[in-house]
Amino acid sequence: MKNLHARLKLCDELELRKQKSDCVEYRDYCDYCIDIIRSGISSLYIEVFQFLEMDEEITDSHIKEVDLIISMYEEIELMLKDNSELYNRYKHQLFTGFTDYLCESYYLFLKRNNKISIPRHPGKTKSLKEYRKFLKRFKTSIIQESVI
Repeated sequence: MKNLHARLKLCDELELRKQKSDCVEYRDYCDYCIDIIRSGISSLYIEVFQFLEMDEEITDSHIKEVDLIISMYEEIELMLKDNSELYNRYKHQLFTGFTDYLCESYYLFLKRNNKISIPRHPGKTKSLKEYRKFLKRFKTSIIQESVI
């Protein structure tokens, strides 16, 4: 990261986090990360990025897939909202989050910024592969049952 402005912004973010925390270890780790950035030790930047939860970028294809999964679950939530019998039957299969860190980060970003309304339900998180399979079966069965 050769851009001085970007390095200063990261240091400012770390200083803010440090000030907000009551945990000595957390504040010490913020100081450690600030020292990495100020010293320009690029081989350790990944550690700072992971700490700030910005270690990798999600690809456009994953964003599209997550958007599709979320929109389908929003549609499913709407279908189930007015049918308590169906809701009780399928509530254990509703959206529970992603096992993939980048997909989960994107979901949390959308949620924090009020771009989506889908809640996370209790249960084991799922991979993209599981969501792909699950949504094909789940949406089809709900649509069939809600029509009946």
